[in-house]
Amino acid sequence: MKIKTAKWLGGGVLLIALISVVLMIKNEWETVFAWCLATILLLPGLLLALRSEFVSLKVICLIAFITQFVTLPIFFLARDDFKWGYVNSFGFTAGECLPILLKVGAFMVILVLCFHFLSRLPFFSVWYRKTGSMAQHIQRSRFTDELLKPSSHPWNYVVLIVLVIAAVTPLNLWMFSEGIGLTGVESTELPYRLSGILHYLAHFLIPMLLGYLYSKTRHGHSLTLLLLGYGLILGLSSVSRSAMVLVMLPVLFIAWLEGRRLTLLVALIGVGIAYSLISQARNFVYVAVGNNSGANTDVGVFDILGSVVSKTEWLEPALYLEFLGILGRVEGFDNLVMAHYYDPNAVDSAFSFILRMIWQPLAPIDIDAHHIQWQGYAPLEGFYNGGGLLSNMVITSNDNLIWIAPVALVVAVILLTLERSIQRLAKKYDWTPAIEMFSIGMITTVFFLNSGGSVTFMFPFLAAMIFSWLPRASVRHFFSLKPKHSASRRAKEWSK
Repeated sequence: MKIKTAKWLGGGVLLIALISVVLMIKNEWETVFAWCLATILLLPGLLLALRSEFVSLKVICLIAFITQFVTLPIFFLARDDFKWGYVNSFGFTAGECLPILLKVGAFMVILVLCFHFLSRLPFFSVWYRKTGSMAQHIQRSRFTDELLKPSSHPWNYVVLIVLVIAAVTPLNLWMFSEGIGLTGVESTELPYRLSGILHYLAHFLIPMLLGYLYSKTRHGHSLTLLLLGYGLILGLSSVSRSAMVLVMLPVLFIAWLEGRRLTLLVALIGVGIAYSLISQARNFVYVAVGNNSGANTDVGVFDILGSVVSKTEWLEPALYLEFLGILGRVEGFDNLVMAHYYDPNAVDSAFSFILRMIWQPLAPIDIDAHHIQWQGYAPLEGFYNGGGLLSNMVITSNDNLIWIAPVALVVAVILLTLERSIQRLAKKYDWTPAIEMFSIGMITTVFFLNSGGSVTFMFPFLAAMIFSWLPRASVRHFFSLKPKHSASRRAKEWSK
């Protein structure tokens, strides 16, 4: 493990050195200084996190480091494209980056300390199950079929995937025609809260079901393309790039885990192309209706796709720019710049932003006042612009630097509770280490994106907590990921 870490560090230093030389030749000295500053200040927290046994901690610190490491130099190089520079002026100097990066670096280190302190308390130690063996098992099985061994009847799951996609695709197209699930658009009112139920079913439950079914197959290329095609339809029918990415996440994760480089490459290229198509489709769907936003849903999804493809704009950006756009959407450095100039007291208070990390209805804020602080104007009603976890941490710390520690503590309590709950759930239902790790990482990523207690995070979080303490379900064939364990073996496991 030490040798592998040294290789990664050595490769990273070499990459930084080569790119820095190119930037210095182009007189981009401030970009080089800011990039080196980001690496130096954020690397200690990342290394400490990678040495821990907590998957959620590793995910948070990895996302924080990768997003800033990649987007900061791009932000400097594309300084003329900074959208809201007239509101929050930024001189694009390394000195201006220092206070922002210091906050992020301090947050990562304090978060690691909070994790290790809380994990020793009785409330959390009751759930403890060392995950080091899980990580080692994943490492040993990365290039084998041992970890995600297909079912003995994989074609049954392929048929199920085809049937599910065939059943839900008409539903997605109908939801688009009714405006259900479109961000910022008032949808058709259905009884019994069916609009919300259909939204979460299509955006989250169906992709999760497809991911599970895919894990039981042989992960062939044709199935990868089928899921990519459905992800594109789902993304277009909801005008949501994140919905498409959610469909493809299990494919990317399994391909990386099993070392299927061709499948991983095909899936990554497909995600980049689909991301660009969905981005351009917004120009054909959304319309302004007074101060509100509306959608042109009379045109079918496939007609919109044909209109997008017939244009050449979606091909103009290079593919790597689409992945930069994805990272920027997660938490680009421009988000941190906007957050750096944000006055939390002009909207509510610093403490309210911490409450929103726990559960957003605990501290509702004036959305227009938020947008005035964030970008200088209020967009059409129904839309929300803002950053992720790091941005909200920076906003909170603008009132006083001491708030960094409470933010880190709250995040550690939430994520450690999540991780222990999923560990109990995994042990109870005999999940493979890969499924356990993916579940923790996926929900943690949602937490990072939404900066805490949104509905999309709280539902799986509470479900994991509740089901982890309930008795094991008797209908094992529907809930167990590794059936046919004998009762005597389960008794021995629970007696340990």
